[in-house]
Order: sequence, then C-alpha cells, then structure tokens
Amino acid sequence: QLNRLEVLIVADNGLAPTAADFRILAELPNLESLDLSANLLILDAERVQALAQCTQLRQLALTGNPLAVAPDVSLMIDLEALLLNECSLSEWPPGLSSLMARANPRLRQIQLRDNQISEFPAIADTAFIALRNAEPALDQRRLVVLDNPFSPQSIVNLRDAGIALTESVIVAPQ
Repeated sequence: QLNRLEVLIVADNGLAPTAADFRILAELPNLESLDLSANLLILDAERVQALAQCTQLRQLALTGNPLAVAPDVSLMIDLEALLLNECSLSEWPPGLSSLMARANPRLRQIQLRDNQISEFPAIADTAFIALRNAEPALDQRRLVVLDNPFSPQSIVNLRDAGIALTESVIVAPQ
C-alpha cells in the first residue's frame, strides 16, 4: 500500500534514483517528505523534470548528493523545507524565488550551504523575507546560504534581505 506512504527516508545508501523512480514517487498522493540525503544522486534534465512532478512534497532533503543541477521547485507550492547543503550546485534553484514571493509562503527552511552558488537573486521584497524580518524572534523561517562564492552583487542582495553573513563569506573572483 504505497499510496499511504507519507515519509520516505532513504539516506546514506549509495543510491542514484532514476527519472523513472521520481515518476513513481510523484504518483504517491500522500508522500509529503522525501529524504534522499547522502546518496549518489546526480540530476540531469530528465531527472529534474520528473522530480518537479512531486508537487505534493512538503519537505525535500537532498543534502550531500553531487546533484550538480538544482531541482526545479516551482510547482511544489506546499514545500516547507528545502535542504540542499553540499550538493555542488552553481545556481539558485529554479522556482525558489517564486515560492518565496507567494502570499503567505509555506516555506520555513531553505538550506543551500556549502555549494558553488555565486549569483543570489534579489529577494528582499518577497513575502518569505518580509515575514521572516517582521518578527525574527517568533518567525521560524530560515535561509542558510553560507559557504558559497557570492558575487559582490549577491552580497548586496543578501544584506538587503537582512540575511546575516556572520560566518565564512567567500567572495567570487571578478
């Protein structure tokens, strides 16, 4: 009875799911949490497209995979947590800015630490940032982007959004 499956944790198993695997997961109507952290997953265009169909997800954890390409989260409107630390990403995930801009975004946790993302979009005007900055002591929204080689403009964008760069900040060479 996989249709009842709500949480799937298959972390640290040396797996490299295929596009067909993601298409099967997309058909599970109750799957809300997918944790494939610390595997051997590399995303290509076909896998990105198949994973993007998992629109029912509330949590997507792919930390510690050599993804190289970021997942497209634009259709995952119920997403609350996106965990993409240490994934060899060089670009901001497609659709993430639009999820952050949605009125009353469900997103609570975004982790993009230890990647190679140099261009960070201007998100200061998003609902995610507005809610986060309105009552920081009460709001539980977190955006972790440390240890990426930020361009100078990206550092400005981060500061404009009120994102603290208190730990290691790497500036990309110009």
